[in-house]
Amino acid sequence: MRRVVLHLGVHRTGMRGLQDRLFAQRAALARAGVLYPDLGQNHAHHALAAAWMTLPGLSEEHFGPEGAEAPWRRLRAELAAAPQADVFLSAEAFSRAGPQPVDMPALAARLRALGDAVQVVLTVRAQASLLPALWLELARHQVPPAPGPFIARALRDHVAAGVWLDFNRLYDHLLQGFAPDEITVLDHDTLHAAPGGAWAALLQIAAPERMAELAGLGGGDGPPDDTDPDPTGDAGHPLAVLAAARICAPAPPRAELALRIAAGLGRATPGGFASQLLTRAEDRALDAVFAPLNAAFQARVRQVQPGFSLASPPPPDPAALWREDMTADLWASIAADLVRRARAVERLTDPPPPNLPKRIWRRILDICLG
Repeated sequence: MRRVVLHLGVHRTGMRGLQDRLFAQRAALARAGVLYPDLGQNHAHHALAAAWMTLPGLSEEHFGPEGAEAPWRRLRAELAAAPQADVFLSAEAFSRAGPQPVDMPALAARLRALGDAVQVVLTVRAQASLLPALWLELARHQVPPAPGPFIARALRDHVAAGVWLDFNRLYDHLLQGFAPDEITVLDHDTLHAAPGGAWAALLQIAAPERMAELAGLGGGDGPPDDTDPDPTGDAGHPLAVLAAARICAPAPPRAELALRIAAGLGRATPGGFASQLLTRAEDRALDAVFAPLNAAFQARVRQVQPGFSLASPPPPDPAALWREDMTADLWASIAADLVRRARAVERLTDPPPPNLPKRIWRRILDICLG
């Protein structure tokens, strides 16, 4: 009996880190009877969604004369070569509301043709942390939208960056193709607080009888945790990214500039620096809009998963800067810090002193320029 498990998001719930780890452990998983296919596009399986939607890298011309059927044909070929293996697929594209949602009855039919039992795994995240994370994800690739209108549209439409924020609508969409007992819902914050994190939870679903064998694969060659890379490297300060976006426009914000701004704000802010993309009023509005929707969603899921709970994000740092705290004085301190750094660059980028190897000089510059 072959089991087919599809982990389909949502975005910004640690999907990319898990996909990198699963891909890195493909050989070990295969020895344990779990196939994580290599479809040639990236470490995930977004290519399979090209049959229903157009996203960067998913248009049919990327797949040759077979078009969007090419990844499915490649998947079936991998399965034919390992007839006894279960299969684990992962792609958040399948949970998107736009630009076009996936045809769930058609997807379910394709998955059932691959195996004897199908399980869909959906990971969700409280909107107060999901919405800023989606904004930061946009900032990785483009000039991000102005936060005020972006958040206002999310409150009005319950969708942001093509992602459903009302999980009831996403759940209804999944139910068009899958039975309630074929859908497992996981909470992002609960997973990451649990022993083994999302890695252990997914293995428990994909290969419960092999947990003892596979649990030790959580490290290996994969990323050190199950989180997705942050647009600012490791700073995670949305207001620093916002400042960098204003400076770099019309080009996307540069990660190194966001990190320098975060460092400058840290020097200008007593007690260190943490930031919130939202204003306080927007945070209250998000809670007012989505708390009742989340309660309804939680009650629906509990009919199948009695222990399910959608966790609230941790409360903001009391000393955190909110978007309305970005005063003219604070913007001036950012500008002053960047000017000082520019002058340091001008002074320090002269040729290295005689007899000093260039590699050492470059290291000195790296240290001086932060």
